[in-house]
Amino acid sequence: MNNSVDLSVVLPAYNEAENLSCLLPELEKIIFGMGLNFEIIVVDDGSSDNSREIIAEASKRNAAIKGLFLSRNFGHQAALNAGLDFASGEVVIVMDADFQHPPSLIPEMHKLCRDGNDIILCVREKNEKGRLIKNKASRFFYLLMSKIVDFNLRSNIADFGLYSRTVIDTLKRMPEKDRFLRGLVQWVGFKKAYLNYEVGERRSGKRGYTFKKSLNLAISGITSFSAVPLRMSLWVGFFMAAFGFVYLVFILIKYFFYPSSLVSGWASAISVVIIIGGLQLIILGIMGEYLYRIYNEIKGRPLYIVREKVGFNNEIIKSNYGIDNK
Repeated sequence: MNNSVDLSVVLPAYNEAENLSCLLPELEKIIFGMGLNFEIIVVDDGSSDNSREIIAEASKRNAAIKGLFLSRNFGHQAALNAGLDFASGEVVIVMDADFQHPPSLIPEMHKLCRDGNDIILCVREKNEKGRLIKNKASRFFYLLMSKIVDFNLRSNIADFGLYSRTVIDTLKRMPEKDRFLRGLVQWVGFKKAYLNYEVGERRSGKRGYTFKKSLNLAISGITSFSAVPLRMSLWVGFFMAAFGFVYLVFILIKYFFYPSSLVSGWASAISVVIIIGGLQLIILGIMGEYLYRIYNEIKGRPLYIVREKVGFNNEIIKSNYGIDNK
């Protein structure tokens, strides 16, 4: 680790060429004004635009700008962790490359860190405009998570934050591949501070998190930090068994004491079978989701593969998560 680097900024990016061409100079200007020795690591997550050319040109202009190019699109969380693996600063800031995480907050974040905080978590005060369903779903997710996890989970936390070297080294010692970073950084403890911000407007391009990706991230967060869904399956089983027993007693009473009131037919039986069958499939699906997570960990495949590096002098970085081919 290069202890001379005061601040590392990690930028996961997927098809963000136009944003990077504006964001990198702005970051340089802000951090230069802070008088820090810094590096900016852009993790290109298999982009299909000209992001590589933008990053390589910026690295030629300023050696503090470095590029990691993954062999394919591994996803936002994998790109984040690749950047954390290669960051050498005593303090690491993680932010998106689309201007929705304001670069102007970096000095304030660093000041809070100098005041003795190991983790600075940025809290969204206002989500993207015009995304009512997404905002409602996000609030529901954090409400659900706060009820089922065994630690204090702050809502509206994105992956925008600052972490001390102690926190980064702690995260790197965790061997799990299915990573939900915004949950992990709250789970590890340490002294935290919170900084409110308003989500900025994208300068160009499309948002990276589709509904499918957001749903997968939510499922990953729930299954990574709680066994409550599995326990709920057990209680649902008990409830359905009790319901079936009560229903059986009801039918027996009708049969012996009020036989004329019994209606012949299969409607009630089919309804019960469909309900029970549906619940069984839901329970099997929950169990399957956990089994998939276990299977994914047992395979031992890397979280990411680095195809190329720019500005790192081809040094090998030891990592629990990925493969560096250089």
